Amino acid sequence: MKIDDDRAYVGQVLHVGEGAVFVVVFDHLVRHPVAIPDALAALMHPPIVASWTYDARFRPGMWEVVTQAQTDNRRYLPASTWGLPETGGIRLTSFDETRTRAATAEEAATIAPRTTRSPMLIEKFLMMAAGVEPRNPALEKVRWVPMPSSSELFPE
Repeated sequence: MKIDDDRAYVGQVLHVGEGAVFVVVFDHLVRHPVAIPDALAALMHPPIVASWTYDARFRPGMWEVVTQAQTDNRRYLPASTWGLPETGGIRLTSFDETRTRAATAEEAATIAPRTTRSPMLIEKFLMMAAGVEPRNPALEKVRWVPMPSSSELFPE
């Protein structure tokens, strides 16, 4: 994901769903154009973004595919919450939506509902994080926050 003429963030599509993709962008700027070794090295860094988004930026080639790489999907694929305390409680659902259970109070407070973000919102956040755009506290909601993965909350 190009930031300016000389720098880019490296992301990885972890899941292709119906109408949206789940992407992880790693917190490591590399030189643009991105070389394959730099892209692979970026995967070793923690995420800065992990989110559902639409594939619109891939279609015109704005988010360039550099290479393909294996990753441990279990590390970043999140569970999600849904429901209301007033209507029977908050439920926790696995990433693949095949399992659900009642969320604990801590899970209900910290695990977000499934959200699909605009690719432009993700780009604006990355530009801000790289210092190209001015700081905007409203964009911070895009930043990845460590939390238990779906595979940790729903062990097989």
